[in-house]
Amino acid sequence: MASETFFEEAAREFIRLSAGNRHKPLHKRVSGLSAGETGMLFYLSGKEGGVTAGQISRDLQIGSGGVANVLNILEKKGMISRTMSLTDRRSVIVSISGEGMKETTRIKKEVTATIQAFLEDLGEEDTKQLLRIYRRALEIGEGFAARHPEIG
Repeated sequence: MASETFFEEAAREFIRLSAGNRHKPLHKRVSGLSAGETGMLFYLSGKEGGVTAGQISRDLQIGSGGVANVLNILEKKGMISRTMSLTDRRSVIVSISGEGMKETTRIKKEVTATIQAFLEDLGEEDTKQLLRIYRRALEIGEGFAARHPEIG
């Protein structure tokens, strides 16, 4: 059905647009993973070959203690692996495991289905408007702090 395709694509776009939003209200706790664990898995799923904990900390703007806590939890759940760097024996490389990739794929499907249902309730025209306005809000937000230093 054409409308199902529209809403599925709209849900994916909504998720993509939301990726830079720190508050992610529609990314609720899924399958026993916290928002931090889910976010870490999504981040690692895009890092072929793995990254160091320091790089995670810089990229996600999370303190080293917070990164270590989330990585410890994910490692216990079998979602990530840590290996010694081949080029620097002092560094440990963090990579998503096959189980972590499966979980990431499953979560993406679940979140997409949730947002798709929300957008279907909203209707096609309102969804188009929501996405237009959301895109515009993100454009405005990119330089907002620089334009309004008195606020933030």
